[in-house]
Amino acid sequence: MADSNRIVLVDLDGTLLFTESSEGLAAKEVTGRRLKRSSIRKLDRQTKHKVYSLAQSKYADAATPNMMLKRRLSRIGKANIVILTARHSDTRSNTVAALKKHGIMYGRLLCRSGKAKELDDEEWKLRVLTKYAKAYSRVELYDDKIDNLEYMHDRIEMPNVSFMKVSRESITRFPGKGK
Repeated sequence: MADSNRIVLVDLDGTLLFTESSEGLAAKEVTGRRLKRSSIRKLDRQTKHKVYSLAQSKYADAATPNMMLKRRLSRIGKANIVILTARHSDTRSNTVAALKKHGIMYGRLLCRSGKAKELDDEEWKLRVLTKYAKAYSRVELYDDKIDNLEYMHDRIEMPNVSFMKVSRESITRFPGKGK
């Protein structure tokens, strides 16, 4: 049953969908080498954008869902789920198709557009999180990047916000006990 006072914000790439295969295939096409995510992040902005755009369109089918997180979200109610993605809004239709293919239910998909695409990932997410934290009594944010979680956790001082660290193996509260 949906809780109208609760909203769940979920990062897409690396959290809800594992996109390493898509990105590796796209990197091979763009650079001639199959690169890992850490190497792709080090590419110049224009090349990185080409790789991610290709991964999110031509190679989108190579992405796989995080089944543990998908099961957890299925118990929440789609109206209370907002998927956040640093993907530009021009990839929305491919993103929606990938979510549908994997049976992932959600209420809203937020892609970056306009000036928001110039912001760092964590700053954009912090702005979205702050907006929702002011409107809902309970907010949960799921992300795979420790840097993003630390950035937002250190800058938002609202007791109604919970942070969850997601990996292939687990979903844990962030920061852990004693922090």
